[in-house]
Amino acid sequence: MRPDNYRLNALNPSQTNLNSTTTAVAVIDMQNDYCRRTGKFFTSESQSAIVPISALLAKAKAKGMPIIYTRNCLADADGSWASAYQKGWSVTPPHCLAGTWGAEIVDELRPTGNDQVIRKTSFNMFLGAYRHEAEEIMARFKRMHPRIDTIIVVGTVTNVCVFFNSDALKWFGYNIVIPTDCIGGGAAFRSEKGDVGYAYALWFLSTVDAAIITTSELMKLV
Repeated sequence: MRPDNYRLNALNPSQTNLNSTTTAVAVIDMQNDYCRRTGKFFTSESQSAIVPISALLAKAKAKGMPIIYTRNCLADADGSWASAYQKGWSVTPPHCLAGTWGAEIVDELRPTGNDQVIRKTSFNMFLGAYRHEAEEIMARFKRMHPRIDTIIVVGTVTNVCVFFNSDALKWFGYNIVIPTDCIGGGAAFRSEKGDVGYAYALWFLSTVDAAIITTSELMKLV
Protein backbone atom coordinates (compact mmCIF):
# COMPACT_ATOMS: atom_id res chain seq x y z
CA MET A 1 0.00 0.00 0.00
CA ARG A 2 1.42 3.38 -0.98
CA PRO A 3 1.82 5.87 1.91
CA ASP A 4 -0.09 8.63 0.08
CA ASN A 5 -3.15 6.36 -0.14
CA TYR A 6 -3.01 5.37 3.50
CA ARG A 7 -5.19 8.03 5.09
CA LEU A 8 -8.29 6.85 3.24
CA ASN A 9 -7.67 3.23 4.18
CA ALA A 10 -6.93 4.14 7.80
CA LEU A 11 -10.37 5.73 8.06
CA ASN A 12 -12.04 2.35 7.57
CA PRO A 13 -10.55 0.20 10.35
CA SER A 14 -12.09 -2.89 11.86
CA GLN A 15 -13.14 -3.62 15.43
CA THR A 16 -10.22 -3.97 17.84
CA ASN A 17 -10.58 -5.69 21.21
CA LEU A 18 -7.91 -5.01 23.84
CA ASN A 19 -7.32 -6.68 27.18
CA SER A 20 -7.48 -3.86 29.72
CA THR A 21 -5.27 -5.79 32.16
CA THR A 22 -2.37 -5.86 29.70
CA THR A 23 -2.85 -2.45 28.05
CA ALA A 24 -1.77 1.09 28.97
CA VAL A 25 -2.30 4.51 27.38
CA ALA A 26 0.38 7.01 26.35
CA VAL A 27 -0.75 10.62 25.87
CA ILE A 28 1.75 12.50 23.72
CA ASP A 29 2.24 16.26 24.17
CA MET A 30 -1.38 17.38 24.62
CA GLN A 31 -0.22 20.79 25.79
CA ASN A 32 -1.74 24.26 25.68
CA ASP A 33 0.57 25.57 22.97
CA TYR A 34 -0.71 22.88 20.59
CA CYS A 35 -4.33 22.57 21.70
CA ARG A 36 -5.48 26.11 22.57
CA ARG A 37 -6.25 28.83 20.03
CA THR A 38 -3.98 31.23 21.94
CA GLY A 39 -1.16 28.66 21.94
CA LYS A 40 2.07 29.35 20.08
CA PHE A 41 1.71 26.31 17.78
CA PHE A 42 -2.04 25.74 17.76
CA THR A 43 -3.59 23.22 15.36
CA SER A 44 -7.32 22.57 15.14
CA GLU A 45 -6.62 18.83 14.88
CA SER A 46 -4.84 18.83 18.22
CA GLN A 47 -7.77 20.66 19.77
CA SER A 48 -10.25 18.22 18.20
CA ALA A 49 -8.42 15.27 19.74
CA ILE A 50 -9.10 16.47 23.31
CA VAL A 51 -12.67 15.15 23.55
CA PRO A 52 -12.04 11.61 22.23
CA ILE A 53 -8.85 11.33 24.29
CA SER A 54 -10.73 12.44 27.40
CA ALA A 55 -13.41 9.81 26.78
CA LEU A 56 -10.75 7.14 26.25
CA LEU A 57 -8.93 8.09 29.44
CA ALA A 58 -12.18 7.91 31.42
CA LYS A 59 -12.72 4.35 30.19
CA ALA A 60 -9.09 3.43 30.83
CA LYS A 61 -9.10 4.82 34.37
CA ALA A 62 -12.37 3.02 35.12
CA LYS A 63 -10.59 -0.21 34.12
CA GLY A 64 -7.56 0.65 36.27
CA MET A 65 -5.26 0.95 33.26
CA PRO A 66 -1.98 2.86 33.75
CA ILE A 67 -1.48 6.17 31.92
CA ILE A 68 1.78 7.68 30.66
CA TYR A 69 2.12 11.29 29.52
CA THR A 70 4.87 13.04 27.63
CA ARG A 71 5.23 16.81 27.43
CA ASN A 72 7.70 18.99 25.60
CA CYS A 73 9.77 21.22 27.89
CA LEU A 74 11.78 23.26 25.45
CA ALA A 75 14.06 26.34 25.46
CA ASP A 76 17.67 27.12 26.12
CA ALA A 77 19.03 27.74 29.60
CA ASP A 78 18.59 31.51 29.14
CA GLY A 79 14.98 31.10 27.98
CA SER A 80 15.81 31.76 24.34
CA TRP A 81 15.16 29.53 21.34
CA ALA A 82 18.45 29.83 19.47
CA SER A 83 20.03 26.41 20.00
CA ALA A 84 16.64 24.69 19.84
CA TYR A 85 16.34 25.92 16.27
CA GLN A 86 19.82 24.62 15.51
CA LYS A 87 18.80 21.20 16.86
CA GLY A 88 15.90 20.77 14.48
CA TRP A 89 12.89 22.81 15.60
CA SER A 90 13.30 25.40 12.85
CA VAL A 91 9.98 24.67 11.12
CA THR A 92 7.97 25.68 14.17
CA PRO A 93 7.64 28.89 16.18
CA PRO A 94 9.05 28.88 19.74
CA HIS A 95 6.60 26.87 21.83
CA CYS A 96 6.22 24.71 24.97
CA LEU A 97 8.86 26.73 26.78
CA ALA A 98 9.57 25.15 30.16
CA GLY A 99 7.71 26.87 32.99
CA THR A 100 5.12 28.57 30.79
CA TRP A 101 1.37 28.06 30.42
CA GLY A 102 1.94 26.75 26.91
CA ALA A 103 4.00 23.83 28.18
CA GLU A 104 1.27 22.61 30.56
CA ILE A 105 -0.96 19.68 29.65
CA VAL A 106 -4.52 20.83 28.90
CA ASP A 107 -6.86 20.84 31.89
CA GLU A 108 -9.24 18.27 30.38
CA LEU A 109 -6.44 15.70 30.23
CA ARG A 110 -4.44 16.70 33.28
CA PRO A 111 -2.53 13.79 34.89
CA THR A 112 -3.77 12.51 38.24
CA GLY A 113 -2.77 10.02 40.89
CA ASN A 114 -0.16 7.54 39.73
CA ASP A 115 0.00 8.73 36.12
CA GLN A 116 3.57 8.93 34.84
CA VAL A 117 4.72 12.22 33.23
CA ILE A 118 7.84 12.22 31.06
CA ARG A 119 9.51 15.49 30.10
CA LYS A 120 11.29 15.68 26.77
CA THR A 121 13.28 18.11 24.66
CA SER A 122 13.25 16.00 21.51
CA PHE A 123 10.70 14.39 19.21
CA ASN A 124 11.61 11.09 20.92
CA MET A 125 11.36 10.80 24.71
CA PHE A 126 14.54 8.71 24.76
CA LEU A 127 16.63 11.44 23.14
CA GLY A 128 17.56 14.91 24.35
CA ALA A 129 18.25 16.44 27.73
CA TYR A 130 15.75 14.31 29.70
CA ARG A 131 16.50 10.97 28.00
CA HIS A 132 17.93 9.36 31.15
CA GLU A 133 14.91 10.47 33.16
CA ALA A 134 12.64 8.92 30.53
CA GLU A 135 14.60 5.67 30.59
CA GLU A 136 14.34 5.51 34.39
CA ILE A 137 10.60 6.23 34.38
CA MET A 138 9.88 3.63 31.71
CA ALA A 139 12.11 1.03 33.41
CA ARG A 140 10.20 1.64 36.65
CA PHE A 141 6.92 1.46 34.74
CA LYS A 142 7.90 -1.99 33.43
CA ARG A 143 8.70 -3.20 36.95
CA MET A 144 5.42 -1.82 38.31
CA HIS A 145 3.31 -3.21 35.43
CA PRO A 146 5.00 -6.41 34.22
CA ARG A 147 1.84 -7.67 32.49
CA ILE A 148 1.50 -4.64 30.22
CA ASP A 149 2.43 -5.57 26.65
CA THR A 150 0.37 -3.08 24.65
CA ILE A 151 0.19 0.72 24.65
CA ILE A 152 -2.52 2.84 23.05
CA VAL A 153 -0.77 5.96 21.75
CA VAL A 154 -2.75 9.20 21.42
CA GLY A 155 -1.83 12.88 21.16
CA THR A 156 -0.07 15.31 18.83
CA VAL A 157 1.37 15.75 16.30
CA THR A 158 0.79 12.62 14.23
CA ASN A 159 3.85 12.57 12.01
CA VAL A 160 6.33 13.94 14.55
CA CYS A 161 6.05 13.20 18.27
CA VAL A 162 3.26 10.62 17.97
CA PHE A 163 5.25 8.89 15.26
CA PHE A 164 8.65 8.97 16.99
CA ASN A 165 7.35 7.95 20.41
CA SER A 166 5.17 5.17 19.02
CA ASP A 167 8.24 3.78 17.29
CA ALA A 168 10.33 4.22 20.45
CA LEU A 169 7.76 2.41 22.60
CA LYS A 170 7.64 -0.40 20.06
CA TRP A 171 11.37 -0.90 20.42
CA PHE A 172 11.03 -0.60 24.20
CA GLY A 173 9.03 -3.82 23.95
CA TYR A 174 5.38 -2.83 23.53
CA ASN A 175 2.73 -3.50 20.91
CA ILE A 176 1.27 -0.23 19.63
CA VAL A 177 -2.37 0.74 18.97
CA ILE A 178 -3.26 4.12 17.44
CA PRO A 179 -6.87 5.38 17.32
CA THR A 180 -6.91 7.94 14.50
CA ASP A 181 -9.54 10.21 16.09
CA CYS A 182 -7.23 10.63 19.09
CA ILE A 183 -4.23 12.00 17.16
CA GLY A 184 -3.70 15.45 15.64
CA GLY A 185 -1.54 16.82 12.88
CA GLY A 186 -0.52 20.29 11.82
CA ALA A 187 -0.18 22.22 8.57
CA ALA A 188 3.48 23.09 9.23
CA PHE A 189 4.43 19.46 8.66
CA ARG A 190 2.37 18.86 5.52
CA SER A 191 3.62 18.62 1.99
CA GLU A 192 2.14 20.69 -0.81
CA LYS A 193 0.85 17.35 -2.12
CA GLY A 194 -1.41 16.86 0.87
CA ASP A 195 -1.25 14.86 4.10
CA VAL A 196 1.81 12.90 3.03
CA GLY A 197 3.41 13.16 6.48
CA TYR A 198 0.27 11.90 8.21
CA ALA A 199 -0.11 9.08 5.70
CA TYR A 200 3.52 8.04 5.88
CA ALA A 201 3.53 8.02 9.68
CA LEU A 202 0.58 5.63 9.80
CA TRP A 203 1.94 3.56 6.91
CA PHE A 204 5.34 3.16 8.60
CA LEU A 205 3.92 2.38 12.05
CA SER A 206 1.45 -0.17 10.72
CA THR A 207 3.74 -1.91 8.25
CA VAL A 208 7.14 -1.71 9.97
CA ASP A 209 6.13 -1.61 13.65
CA ALA A 210 2.95 -3.70 13.19
CA ALA A 211 0.89 -1.04 14.97
CA ILE A 212 -2.87 -1.49 14.96
CA ILE A 213 -4.59 1.53 13.37
CA THR A 214 -8.15 1.94 14.64
CA THR A 215 -10.55 4.50 16.16
CA SER A 216 -11.70 4.96 19.73
CA GLU A 217 -15.24 3.92 18.81
CA LEU A 218 -14.07 0.66 17.26
CA MET A 219 -11.57 -0.04 20.04
CA LYS A 220 -13.12 -2.06 22.86
CA LEU A 221 -11.45 -2.45 26.23
CA VAL A 222 -12.37 -5.82 27.71
